Amino acid sequence: MPTPGQPGRMNKPYTPRPQGEHMTISFDHLELAWQMLAAPDKQHRIPDAINALKTLNRTHGPAKAIFNMVAVGAWLTEDGTGSGGD
Repeated sequence: MPTPGQPGRMNKPYTPRPQGEHMTISFDHLELAWQMLAAPDKQHRIPDAINALKTLNRTHGPAKAIFNMVAVGAWLTEDGTGSGGD
């Protein structure tokens, strides 16, 4: 059994694996995707959004961070033209 200071499971908190299909994305890759998709006038807000998501993930867990990631992604890609049909 590993002891403190040795490599092994005691040094890592237990995180259950998700059941079923899932996807993992790094914050670096998320930032890259947002840079490609964001409206030009909102691209400068991406680093602050990434930092906020990192903090939210640390303090309130991944469920809240994921919800906000989707909301921020929608806001970043909104270009102000509406959904059409007007």
